[in-house]
Amino acid sequence: MARILVTGFCAVPGPHRVGVQIPHVLRALSGRHQVEVLTIRRGEQAYVEQYRRTRMLRVPVPEAPVTKQIDAFRRALRRQLEGAEYDVVHFRDGWAGVPVMELRDRLKLRTVFDVARGPMAQAPIPDEALQAALARDEQACLAAADLVLAPTEPAARYLSSRGAGDRVRLVPPGVDVDRFDWDHARPGPARIVYAGMIRRGRGIRALLRAMVEVVTRTDAHLALIGPVDPGFVDVLRRDIAKYGLSQRVWVPGAVDNERVPEELAAATICVAPMALELARQPTALYPTKLLEYMACRRVLVAPRCGTVRLVVDDGQHGVLFEPGDPTDLAAQILRLLADPALRDRLARAAYDRVRAGYTAAATRRELLAAYEPLVADLPETTDTGPRVFGPLHERDETAEVTDSQLEPVDDDARPPVRSADTDAESLFAAPAPFAPEAADDPTNVEVSMPLAERTDESPVAGASEWVVAPPGTASGAVPIDIPRTRTATALRENRFVAGELEVPSPASERVPQGAAPDEDEPVIGMFAAAAPLLGDDAPDDTGEAAPAPDPE
Repeated sequence: MARILVTGFCAVPGPHRVGVQIPHVLRALSGRHQVEVLTIRRGEQAYVEQYRRTRMLRVPVPEAPVTKQIDAFRRALRRQLEGAEYDVVHFRDGWAGVPVMELRDRLKLRTVFDVARGPMAQAPIPDEALQAALARDEQACLAAADLVLAPTEPAARYLSSRGAGDRVRLVPPGVDVDRFDWDHARPGPARIVYAGMIRRGRGIRALLRAMVEVVTRTDAHLALIGPVDPGFVDVLRRDIAKYGLSQRVWVPGAVDNERVPEELAAATICVAPMALELARQPTALYPTKLLEYMACRRVLVAPRCGTVRLVVDDGQHGVLFEPGDPTDLAAQILRLLADPALRDRLARAAYDRVRAGYTAAATRRELLAAYEPLVADLPETTDTGPRVFGPLHERDETAEVTDSQLEPVDDDARPPVRSADTDAESLFAAPAPFAPEAADDPTNVEVSMPLAERTDESPVAGASEWVVAPPGTASGAVPIDIPRTRTATALRENRFVAGELEVPSPASERVPQGAAPDEDEPVIGMFAAAAPLLGDDAPDDTGEAAPAPDPE
């Protein structure tokens, strides 16, 4: 049994590709090994929680330029590596890879570079300087990692040629097919569904232009399902009004995770209007939302790109259109709307294909097979360190976020939409059965703030809720195992220190079980180490903060 740290400059779980795919990695590894996870904290996510039989540790990053956020995360990762014992570190980006490689020899770590679930499988970051620095870090990680996980066969060949050699293993992303295996559709007009991040560069405007032709010939409606980038709201509203689509387009914003399969199953046609091209980026991955469309047994339309053709044969598993051409996109949609038999044949073939080769179970098997030679000589380990009893937030493992809720590629340029306490409301009015009737003025489209899913509904705990206790100590809370530290430094009195986590506990004033916290007292964050983590207070920044790469 290996002690594994899975890490990356990303938020897990979350409504994006890495937020969906990393949990599959955790599920596979935690069945055989001791696994901890160190990521960044977004929105209302818990600082510490038990997730998929792992201990999830989340680092708060400052509201600052992205380079400072990366530096803060790296400091936290270094302290975690030096403060806890691990045999293997599994990282998915160069931001995490640099500190891992710096400490690898001294700490005797074995390293896994997960390209399949990292930025190398996505579109480049628009910030050229940041992208260049990341590429240098990634190249260094490729040359030194003990194991490199590739998303596709072309990527595996390319990574081998770039210095990874025979250390590359193919572990492509998969989909939980049983969760998406729906068979019924809603009655009423034909429904065309796009599920993903709604923002610039996702083909949304081309899809709207295509719908102009579609609505003149059919009664079809378009549903754009997923969080809307705040910077894209005005553009989207303007285009819908300009093309006269106010009565035919529904934009509900982010939907509850459990509703995504149902929303896809209600589609007549599913559309992925944008994908990366292998010729430009050999490590690029196909939109993983395609796998969800196929698992739902819904016919799909996608661009004729190299990444898409890795999983979809034109005319056999779906219909492909010329990338960026709304006229061709409209023609393919109209072709499918006019031929129910063709839709059914393509959907069934796609369903059979995804079940045969693109399941999450297959991904887990491939991952464990890749790990086997890496950890085969490690001895069995037992955890004899102290345990911390505290407000651990248990997650419902069935409530997964899906790839379709956000765009699976090129999210490295912006921070993710923050979560909020209320459910998302419809951003744009549309007629029944999809939304209430629109206003008389078609240009007066009501817009509310686009909301992403909350990743954790539990409140942040105060410092007084934490108690350090030796193994076996009775407590009404859920225990969190703490690995043994490498140094001889003992736990300081009334403190829990594990890497970057330092949660203070008062010496005498303990909150009795069941007692409500004092609402007048300020809530102290779980990380007392936030100050050393983020450095000294910076002077007020009167300018705009640089957009953080959405590391997912």
